[in-house]
Amino acid sequence: MPISRPHLLLLTAFWSLLGLLQAKGAPSLLDDFPAVFSRETGFSGETREQRFSATWEYLAARHKMTPEAVEKALPQLAEQLSRDSKAARLQKARASFVRGDYEQARILALEAGDLAHRASPRQRMEIVSALELAAFAAMELSRHEEALKYLGIALGEVRIEQDLAAWASLQTSMACGYQLMKMGQDQLQTLRLIYTEHERLLGPNSPKTIQHQSTYAAQLYRHGRDVDAERETRAVLKATERLRGPEHEETQVVRKNLARVLEAVGRHAEAEGLRRQVVASQMKALGGSAAATLRSREQLIQNLFDQRKYAEAEAEATLLHDHSSRGIGHEARSSLSGRISLALAIAGQGRHEEALQQLRPLLADVLRLLGPEDSDTLKVQHALGVTLNTLQQHQEAAVLLEKVVSIRQKVLPPDDLMTLESRHQLGIALMHLDRHEEALPHIRIAATAFQRLLRPDDPRLQAANQTGDAFAHSEKGRQVLIREQTGTIDQLVSKLGQTHADVLTARVNTAIYLAGIKAHEEALKQLETALAGCFQTLGRKHSFTLDVMQKRALTLFLLQRWEEAEKRFREICAVRAEAMPADDLILIECRYRHGLCLSQLGRSEEAAYLIQTCVNAVQDRKDVNPSFAQEMRQNLSHLRQPQPSSPLDAGVTTPGTLNKPLSLASDRTASSALPQVAPAGTALPAPSMDPAALVPPVTIQKPVEYKP
Repeated sequence: MPISRPHLLLLTAFWSLLGLLQAKGAPSLLDDFPAVFSRETGFSGETREQRFSATWEYLAARHKMTPEAVEKALPQLAEQLSRDSKAARLQKARASFVRGDYEQARILALEAGDLAHRASPRQRMEIVSALELAAFAAMELSRHEEALKYLGIALGEVRIEQDLAAWASLQTSMACGYQLMKMGQDQLQTLRLIYTEHERLLGPNSPKTIQHQSTYAAQLYRHGRDVDAERETRAVLKATERLRGPEHEETQVVRKNLARVLEAVGRHAEAEGLRRQVVASQMKALGGSAAATLRSREQLIQNLFDQRKYAEAEAEATLLHDHSSRGIGHEARSSLSGRISLALAIAGQGRHEEALQQLRPLLADVLRLLGPEDSDTLKVQHALGVTLNTLQQHQEAAVLLEKVVSIRQKVLPPDDLMTLESRHQLGIALMHLDRHEEALPHIRIAATAFQRLLRPDDPRLQAANQTGDAFAHSEKGRQVLIREQTGTIDQLVSKLGQTHADVLTARVNTAIYLAGIKAHEEALKQLETALAGCFQTLGRKHSFTLDVMQKRALTLFLLQRWEEAEKRFREICAVRAEAMPADDLILIECRYRHGLCLSQLGRSEEAAYLIQTCVNAVQDRKDVNPSFAQEMRQNLSHLRQPQPSSPLDAGVTTPGTLNKPLSLASDRTASSALPQVAPAGTALPAPSMDPAALVPPVTIQKPVEYKP
């Protein structure tokens, strides 16, 4: 097929460029492409198009070209080589790889390696290149073990002292193969070997040594080994400063890497100093409007937000917007980023009306310039929704946040923190609009995921728990939860029947949950129904029945129905005493709670005697929960006072608490129990005696784990 003049000129220019690069000793674009595509992309779930885009940018930076020029020239060259019957087999293999025909690339690479092996003299490095290309093709075909086999054979062809660059390339490819196979320890060991061998052969100050140590440090960071990553990154920074100087651009990159590691372990103040150094150096060397400087200032602003230094963040956001607007225009993305950060910093200082005035026109601009699904557009909409919630404008907030959640759900994973924050805020808006049934899933998913993903002191988790607490203790919210729980039981009953083991267990767990949201009357109903089933199928002396009876008694206590509670505890203590030794912690706790009931009925002497015997029974025991034992002693002391001025502390807010931290027994297994015989051969587990095992008292999670 004849080549058009524009294509001929393009190819001529391209071949001239490749010739120039090869004359300087640099690898060609075609040679580079497979290694960059397979080793530098594909590890974060990118699409094929995103991987190509990243590869064009990487090659462009390496070869001093524009990404557009690389994207245009390389596929055309690959197509031309695939049709050239005289092209070398290895070049045709690379061309097939660029075109995405990985099986053909693998076959041609192995054929090229075989030809090099049979050549006279034997072409050792051609064999190595061919086997590495075959390995890249196998990786793209998800045949990772096969890829490692090819690389292992290639490593047998090189000698580390004389072929250091080729050896390092093969080992780097091996590390990528290990990463694809989820063999993280092997990957880290391989990267460390590359770095230490360069240090041995070239010395600690060699640019190649520093480069490979930096790669090793980066992977330590990605594997969560933050202490090791910090140590290695500090060493890289020290070596880079020594080699390049404190103001060199490579030094700034390493400073930013160290800041990222420090931020990962919560040392934001120390990281802030590094980020300010980077900004100052780049301001001096590049100017405030340079892309690198603007990006570094954005990272500094995020660091300040993480420290809640909103006033300083406001000052930096103003500088970001001013420098970006003067240098590249008011509508540039970095200029918009400055406006976004400025509005967030103002809101963070409690100036919500002022933030609202900033966010409304900003939203119009990002929608016009970036589109409705851009990440910055969603950030602005989320911020506006939060501000409207704060200002009690929940109707408008709900409309905005519903859009944000809908879009983020489509493009982001379920555990994305931004999506979860938007869900939480949407739940708040809906709850204040009395749309509790719609609000519940959003609040629940956010709270559950935050508990799994965040530290206990994280303000996002604390805020979600507060919202859940507010929902559960509002009358409308409580009714929604009660309907949900009892509806689940009704469905189970229709399938299995009233006395099935699963139904009985579910009723008890539901009662614990309902008590956790202060719905004690509903909890008592569930326990009464469960107890009737236990009497019918298990009998009064079965351990499961006794556990349910004790929960019922404690629920009566919480409802201040003292006479009924005292009667039930006395009954349970009598049955347990027949089957348990006197020093069993379950029996001791049951007697202690009986004593609390007596005290509420004014029978103080009986109560004091019973509680005293319980305190004596647990004295100096190692298997006792110390906080519960302390509560027993305090209540006993309270009873000994001439005229108690306040009621005794029951020590619980939900029925049935024998486990830490609310129980007497420090280990549930330390207490003996009656043998459990299940009806009709079906196992019937004892209900959990710790409500925290099912639902934390300040949240509204279901009794079973809910996964979004």
